[in-house]
Amino acid sequence: MEQFYADGSAPVRVFKVMYNQLANPFASRYLQQNEDIRILHLRRHNLLKVHVSKLLMPKRARVQAFEPTSAVQIHVDPAEAIASMQAARALYGRYDQFFARHARLPLAYEELIDGNQLQAGTVARVCDFLGIERHAMSSRIVKLNPESLREMVTNYDELADAVRRSEFADLLE
Repeated sequence: MEQFYADGSAPVRVFKVMYNQLANPFASRYLQQNEDIRILHLRRHNLLKVHVSKLLMPKRARVQAFEPTSAVQIHVDPAEAIASMQAARALYGRYDQFFARHARLPLAYEELIDGNQLQAGTVARVCDFLGIERHAMSSRIVKLNPESLREMVTNYDELADAVRRSEFADLLE
């Protein structure tokens, strides 16, 4: 990591770390000890869609695509979905505490992309946070899953009924 930050003359160096990678003691210790590292904390608000997306991953040939792909459907166990959302919410809280002493910019996945462009407001916030000049940002990657959970979940009504009676009712369409 020291070499990563020492090499080159770029005004900003960026790397991606997922929560499961922070289970590595070296990575978590390094980040905790280096409070000058700024954190772009990207996460999804809709934890139900996170759960469904994870279930759909093994059914797909790839996890990213550059052109639209056909929809995939799956049966979702309501109790497992609620337990998964509770665990994710707890994990979010844990990492909010973990990075409490770092400069952080929280970003919501749902508010990130407009078509294939990063939303202008998000670009401004990210560039300002990193102290770099604002530039338009785009991606060739397209979303794999449709917006509607009803299109992905074969037992949507059963799932929705259970979620509606939980603390996650606001995540339903």
